[in-house]
Parts: sequence; structure tokens; C-alpha cells
Amino acid sequence: MVYINVVSLNPIVLNCHKNSIDGEAFRLVIDPETKEVLEQPKDSNIDVSIAYSKVFGYLLNNKPLPTSMVAEWG
Repeated sequence: MVYINVVSLNPIVLNCHKNSIDGEAFRLVIDPETKEVLEQPKDSNIDVSIAYSKVFGYLLNNKPLPTSMVAEWG
């Protein structure tokens, strides 16, 4: 489970926390037009993929991003 806070929209800057709101933090930056990841943790893992997939779904469907959301796998 990843808790996601949207900090800005262009580029999309996400402050994420693993497993809980106070969990280990990481930052993900995505270009909203190309959907390319511009910044991610050096040791990318399932949590990064889950966060990206959640945001990608919104972008793919042209839906506005909420200011905060929770992404989980499975």
C-alpha cells in the first residue's frame, strides 16, 4: 500500500509513503504529457510501480488527479 500526495501538476510531483501515512517516504516525478518518469528512487521497487500505475490510470483516462490517494497492489 502506498499513500500518495500530489504536490504539483506540471510536472506531476508525488510525495509517497510506503505502508502508512508515516511510512518510508519516496518522491516520484512524472511528465504529464509524455507520462515519462523524470525522477524516482534509485532502488525502484513494487511500491514505486504501484504509485506510477495509479497515476497513469488517471492520466490515461484524462481524469483530474486528486490531491491525495492510496494505491495498493493485488
